[in-house]
Amino acid sequence: MLDVRSQIPKEAQDREHPLETTSCFLRGMQSDPNAFEKATIPVEKLQAPLLLISGGDDKMWPSSFFAEVILKRLTQYRSPITRIHLHYPNAGHDIGVPFQPFLDTLYFHPIAKRWFDLGGTSYENELASRDSWSKMLQFFKTHLERPILLTVQTPEGFGFGASILKPPAQTYVKLHMFDAGDFKGP
Repeated sequence: MLDVRSQIPKEAQDREHPLETTSCFLRGMQSDPNAFEKATIPVEKLQAPLLLISGGDDKMWPSSFFAEVILKRLTQYRSPITRIHLHYPNAGHDIGVPFQPFLDTLYFHPIAKRWFDLGGTSYENELASRDSWSKMLQFFKTHLERPILLTVQTPEGFGFGASILKPPAQTYVKLHMFDAGDFKGP
């Protein structure tokens, strides 16, 4: 079994010497290629659109490398799914919600009691966050918002319909009332 923790240098304990764990992952993968192969996720079985976001200077784990592995595997197996990789060469691990006050590229883990280097710069991470956020929202709108029409006819001849849109985290329901005689159905 691949143990990444054994790859972490013990001397990296303070803010001036934070842990950079990407190299630990890469060394672990090289030292035990069989474990790496066994841990491969069969992404070719995915049946949903896929959005990958990575920073080229991610110092927590090799996100760009793994995104490329995923894309190559999907191509190798001729997967028909939509896949988009948003790669930001100068950004680190902290690509997320834009306009956040967290500007440091170092992170103190309260349980591990260690400093971690997230990579990138505050500026590049913020640019990547802003760009990827808007593209992620568009991706969700394009691929997750599927209207579903539900109809119910009352004994009095009136119908109620509901268009349900399912974007992430919320469900919106728009109700319509119509004369059932006007409804042609799908």
